[in-house]
Amino acid sequence: MGAYSGISEVETVLHGEEMILSTGVGLTGARSVETYLEKLIEHGASCLCMERGSYFHEPTEEMKSIADRHDFPLILFPEDVRFIDITQYLHSIILNRRHRMLEEFEVVSRNLHDSILTSQGSTNALHILHRSTKADVLFFPVHGKPHFVPSSASLNQRERIADFLKANQTAASGQSPVQWKDGIHHLVCQAVGAMGQIWGYIVLSFPNREPGEFDLLILDRAALSLSQDLLRKRYMDEKKRHTDQLWVDDLIQGRIRNEEQIPLLLGKRGRDSASAEYKVCVIEFSNAGVWEESEIYEEDLTSYGLHYSLYVRSSFESQGFQPYLTAKGSRIMVIVADIHPGHHQKNRFNRAADAIVSFREANMPGLDWNIRIGFGRSFQKWTDAPSSYKDALQVLEVMALVNKKSGYHFEDIGIYRILLNVEDDSVLQAYVDDYLGPLIEYDRVKGGDLLLTLKAYLENNQSKQATSRDLFTVRQTIYHRLGKIKELLGEDYMQPKRRLTIEAALYAYQLLNSRS
Repeated sequence: MGAYSGISEVETVLHGEEMILSTGVGLTGARSVETYLEKLIEHGASCLCMERGSYFHEPTEEMKSIADRHDFPLILFPEDVRFIDITQYLHSIILNRRHRMLEEFEVVSRNLHDSILTSQGSTNALHILHRSTKADVLFFPVHGKPHFVPSSASLNQRERIADFLKANQTAASGQSPVQWKDGIHHLVCQAVGAMGQIWGYIVLSFPNREPGEFDLLILDRAALSLSQDLLRKRYMDEKKRHTDQLWVDDLIQGRIRNEEQIPLLLGKRGRDSASAEYKVCVIEFSNAGVWEESEIYEEDLTSYGLHYSLYVRSSFESQGFQPYLTAKGSRIMVIVADIHPGHHQKNRFNRAADAIVSFREANMPGLDWNIRIGFGRSFQKWTDAPSSYKDALQVLEVMALVNKKSGYHFEDIGIYRILLNVEDDSVLQAYVDDYLGPLIEYDRVKGGDLLLTLKAYLENNQSKQATSRDLFTVRQTIYHRLGKIKELLGEDYMQPKRRLTIEAALYAYQLLNSRS
């Protein structure tokens, strides 16, 4: 709302939807009032109120024509009025209406909160949303049948909305509601979900009117209520699944040796995955022991474990896998079934693993856990699961050495596949002493960095410049160290066979240090 007199003011002070009060001061001259009116319409004013008096008498026919052409309200006060009285009156109406809206919003919010505590929480919430907004309510879950309130919603409209959601999935999955028009219907969509996952979409359909602020507030609160209800149900389902899938631990530990026993435990899912390819994935919270000293450890760890398991399951399912998981101590063990193997399988595994790590970092910042995720070899016979589980554990051990969190597979660990199977550490120690002993002794006595320099030099394909950059050391120092290494190991230490031997010794040295 504002009171402006000059045409020049319009462009600088209007933002749109203002109610303009004017006495006509400054609007003298040919077409001044008409030009003023056109400027107001151009800049989105809501209406123009003019006072009949010394500066303005009657709207001209041209003013009426302009107003009619743009469907723009033109209001004439026949006698003197105080603009301050008008603004105070309108402000009181606006504030009272907003106060009533907030009161009603609080009532509806409480009803929505109470509704999700019932067995039919989501259905009740949709009915409350319908009564509060007077709109048709349509809920499209990602998995399952759509729900409509009232149930008489047009079949054609349902199909058009479903097509719109499919075509605009990225926009509809955002945090802000998406609005569009379908004939006489104004529609608005809000995604429902939690933990970075979308579980469905609520759509409101308003015939012959656009959704207002109250409608959008209620829609947002209803979406939150549905998210809480669906999360609670998934949490309970995950808890039940943990009990039902205790066989996973028996299988990977080798306590189930009968191949035909597994499909009986899986039921229908076992028949669906008869031709699948499997991997064992182990998710390890390497610093979870810190929490064991906390008074709330038992309660919180159980809650976080189920919460995290729910997201782990969802992450694998989103990449087209069927996960069977169980938790034990600070580890979650997952047998991942790929019903359609070969379709960028490794990338899909890595995307699921990255999502799991990202969820931990974004949603559980208070937990001092270092998470690592490793994958064993693929297998097709259930009884080969223990071998894949052993592979995954070896991957975790290597990941601790290289400080990597996710997306690491057994086929990526290279020479460690040999070194980790040498159970006698004294054999590895003798190998290290034979090929790296002079450097280790030199570093111990002189406090040098010959081993570190050699490792960086080999990793950078014998580039002195890259080695200098990685070690934050001037090149002259690198030249000196490499000269000393050649003196201690011999002139031929970079010959192919000799280099391979030394690189293996470096890996063995790193492994022994981690174990000690």
